[in-house]
Amino acid sequence: MSLNLEFNKLLVANANILSSSNNVECKVPLTEDEGKNILSVDAITYLLSAECGDKEVRYSGRAVFTILYKSEGVIKKCESGVEYSYKFPCENISSSMKVIGEVVIETPNINFLNGIVSLSAIVLFKGKYSLNNEVSYFEKDKNLYIKRCEVEYTKELSVFEKECKIEEEFDSDELISNVLLHKEKVCILDVQCGIGSVIVDGEVELTILIQALNKTNPFAIVKKIPFRQEVEVDDALPNNLASLCTRVKGSSLKIYVDENKNKSSISLELNMVLAGKLLDNCTFAPCVDAYSLQKEIKLDYENVKVNKINAFKTFDWHIDSELSLKSDENSRLICLLSDKIEEINYSNSEINGVVSFEVLCGGEEFSTQKVLIPISFALPVIGNNVCDLSATITDAVINNYDNKSIISFKVKISYLDKQDFDVNVISNLEEGAEKVVNNSAISVYIPKQGDSLWEVSKVLGVLEEEILSINKDLTFPLKGDERIVVYREVDIQKN
Repeated sequence: MSLNLEFNKLLVANANILSSSNNVECKVPLTEDEGKNILSVDAITYLLSAECGDKEVRYSGRAVFTILYKSEGVIKKCESGVEYSYKFPCENISSSMKVIGEVVIETPNINFLNGIVSLSAIVLFKGKYSLNNEVSYFEKDKNLYIKRCEVEYTKELSVFEKECKIEEEFDSDELISNVLLHKEKVCILDVQCGIGSVIVDGEVELTILIQALNKTNPFAIVKKIPFRQEVEVDDALPNNLASLCTRVKGSSLKIYVDENKNKSSISLELNMVLAGKLLDNCTFAPCVDAYSLQKEIKLDYENVKVNKINAFKTFDWHIDSELSLKSDENSRLICLLSDKIEEINYSNSEINGVVSFEVLCGGEEFSTQKVLIPISFALPVIGNNVCDLSATITDAVINNYDNKSIISFKVKISYLDKQDFDVNVISNLEEGAEKVVNNSAISVYIPKQGDSLWEVSKVLGVLEEEILSINKDLTFPLKGDERIVVYREVDIQKN
């Protein structure tokens, strides 16, 4: 007997994470005296582009700083921005690859130099790219009996990206004199695949901190804007899956005040990018064991890590927390200025992290305070892990009860529910010595507890169907007290 081995190849896409941090600086048109009365500094950064080169990643963006400061007993705003462009080395990246990225910005530092106020902050780029790992595994040989294991896994088909624009107009009964801050948060609610497209349902939460003509203190207007976008992906089919994230590239807010009608009109134009991966659940049936009736066989194995995506999911967790504020008797909480997820991690089906809120207090003077709130809750998963997890704080409001300030908010999570597992595939086989032929007409075999039909067949060198035809009462896995009988045809030589 000579082996005629046939091998197959499996491409496994391994997700790789990369990051880079850089400093951005921006001069602010404030005097040093005004800079000493700063209440709050808010920083937002937009990722404008991210692309791969040969062994490097290049990205560009824009950072916008908004400063609220006290002047003559009122709150005023100063805004300034700066564009940036950076690159960093990555050994495994080539120009034909695509990276899905986002940027976050840390709390800026305020610097005073020669009467000029400047801000500096760290911008952190976070990206993901897929690197295909080719695994060669044994498929078949006509001279061997083989055992297969059917494995369902998720294959990455393509990476897609689309720019889109959301426009919304609505009215407010307030006569708006000034917009102090505005923020847009985009949440993905559902992702479905169609023929040649990926359909995305989501929601934009617009928060505007305004100063009204007829009110002393600023307050927030919150507007929910639902949207549906269709991304053309040529090879998409309804039974595919998609992983998707979104980033804001920029926004424009316009206010029109009609004093005759005693109302204001608000117009939002939001530019964003939908980026994701098209996925497909496939099966392959590698050989996990083999034997020959004539010869001993040595098997070499390779461990392959694969995963199966169960579904794209979203989950909301509502949290109520009492705010512990440092304030005097005349001070009262006015509104929220900002929120931020300081840290978040997933482990053993649990989400744990810390959320921070900056609140504006008023009384004899305006002041701001930062509050940290720990979060912890269970995340429903079918598999044993998650990936592409994204978290956003939404629906944050403050209520006052019995001299207590209670903040209510939601942590909105989107993620891929997945199952990670290892598969041992046969990577090589070597033919050994001839097997010793059993010339007994009848053999009785006592199996081990838990033995399968395949294991018994391999030990005895008898086909599975022959064992079952003789031992019709066997049930698997075996208990270990069975007696398995095997009959063989034996040549009786006459003297």
